[in-house]
Amino acid sequence: MKELLGIERPDAMPSPVAHHEGLVLFKLASWVQASIDAALAPEGLKQRHYSTLSVLRDKGPWAQHAVAAKLRIDKATMVSVINELERRGFVGRERAPEDKRHYKIWVTDEGKTWLSRAEKLITRVEDDLFSPLSTAQRRELLALMNALFRQS
Repeated sequence: MKELLGIERPDAMPSPVAHHEGLVLFKLASWVQASIDAALAPEGLKQRHYSTLSVLRDKGPWAQHAVAAKLRIDKATMVSVINELERRGFVGRERAPEDKRHYKIWVTDEGKTWLSRAEKLITRVEDDLFSPLSTAQRRELLALMNALFRQS
């Protein structure tokens, strides 16, 4: 997969930078995002499109501004993400009946089909990126990273 994507595994961070969890995590996150974006690039989409569709699929129709807040995507970027997803027929969008200033968004059947394809691609990318870790280590890493988020 690495050759296909053209994204090389990053070099280890030099000491003493390597002793800062945040800096190491940032470098790894940038690498993972670039790798996932490269895998989705042939379809002209990025991980933020995938994340948006995933949240909408699991939450059902949801307010556009709420999706942006949950994913920490600025409002202007969220508008362009939703515009692209709507143009491709992956989401439906209509004014919220309770507040005409806001939109409700939902995933269409075409969006669900694309999500299934994207999930397989992302899993392949993650399997490659995290190949130095055992299955148990990957589960633990995921649990530790999720523990850093405020639970809501």
